[in-house]
Amino acid sequence: VRSAIYDLVVFMLGTGCRISEALAVRWRDLDLVGVEHEGRHVAVAYLGPVIVEVKGKGLVRREKGKTGASVHDRRVVPLPRFVVDMLVLRRPEWARDDDPVFPAQSRRRGKQPTSGVGYRSANNVDRAWRVIRERHGYPWVTWHIFRKTAISEWKAMGLTDLQAADMAGHKQVSMTQNTYYGRNQLHPEAADRPGYDKA
Repeated sequence: VRSAIYDLVVFMLGTGCRISEALAVRWRDLDLVGVEHEGRHVAVAYLGPVIVEVKGKGLVRREKGKTGASVHDRRVVPLPRFVVDMLVLRRPEWARDDDPVFPAQSRRRGKQPTSGVGYRSANNVDRAWRVIRERHGYPWVTWHIFRKTAISEWKAMGLTDLQAADMAGHKQVSMTQNTYYGRNQLHPEAADRPGYDKA
């Protein structure tokens, strides 16, 4: 909680995004009221841009992420209820639409910053997370594990490989299949096929 990591973990588990994408999300990139789809409203996040460190400029929000080349290539990811609840509680009254959802921490914790809100460095976040995971005996739980967990959950929920690849931001479905789905698993449903009658 002190490192402001908890909400970031929740967001990544709910969206399957990359850490650099999560740190680039602004409040204007979220629609918590939701877009209408087949008679219901679905809360969504528009993902794609990333936070990168540029020599001589510091942290920069780059519109061209891994997913595509422009704002028109951003992907729309539906937000689970647990993510929406976290975001509603997280947004301070003074936040502007262009402010990052996961900003660099202000020295005046919980109060409005006096000099604007900046983006958080992926290196600093990773450093804080490394201390936490090693302290609790889970050194293998990297940020990528949260992404992989979310994508695996989509598969378990019955989403098609194409749908999962779209939400993950993979240009090739084979990337999703080969890298993010569990392999060498037991598939008990194979035991349910009918037998053959003796001739």
